[in-house]
Amino acid sequence: MGSLADSDLVSRKIDDIRFVLAASPDYISRNNLPADLEDLGRHVFVRYVASGQLWPYILADGTQLPTSGRFVTDDSGSIREAVICGAGIA
Repeated sequence: MGSLADSDLVSRKIDDIRFVLAASPDYISRNNLPADLEDLGRHVFVRYVASGQLWPYILADGTQLPTSGRFVTDDSGSIREAVICGAGIA
């Protein structure tokens, strides 16, 4: 998944992966529902890192969201738990 580093391996694209943004009711009650993309960019995000690189939040139209947040992990289960606990949007 992602770009292949320079190697003797061969890769091919199988398909795109689509994600949705999610937040807990507790997070939304404390921070309000984002009204638009600009407002969404001011919210706290739970961020995923792979191979030392933060994964960007890119919308279906190609817009990349500016994100900030202190919780960064390479474990999707931890992201899920952090969001459920109200740590931010993911």
